[in-house]
Amino acid sequence: MSALNSTIDKVNTSFVIDTLDYLHMGGRCTAMELIIGSMLKIRPVIEVKKDGSLGVKEKISGTRKKALDSMILDFKSKLPGIDLHRVFVTHAYCQKDAEYLKSELLKLAPIEEVCFTTAGATISSHCGPDCIGILFIQK
Repeated sequence: MSALNSTIDKVNTSFVIDTLDYLHMGGRCTAMELIIGSMLKIRPVIEVKKDGSLGVKEKISGTRKKALDSMILDFKSKLPGIDLHRVFVTHAYCQKDAEYLKSELLKLAPIEEVCFTTAGATISSHCGPDCIGILFIQK
């Protein structure tokens, strides 16, 4: 059990949300935040914290590619401490973006295996379709 708990503390999970609509419907952002965020094309990067709660890690203004590239840069900044045995790209029906993330991650490091997974009910209900994330374990 202690090995499991120590692994949980090393898991790093973050997701890009494509639209604020689902956060608004779930009561996680106000109507004003939805309107302004939509006008500015805000794409929040959500992280799963150690206690399992979700929090805003970063707010990217602009294109979806810019938001994906932000996650890649975050991965790169943590690279010396990442276990490269297995990295997960989790998505909600955006396979093309998942392939893009995989190719960019493999350019950065000799990852043994990049696994694609479909986002589960909790992440999908909070984030909506087209959310995508990177999950990895730190050394």
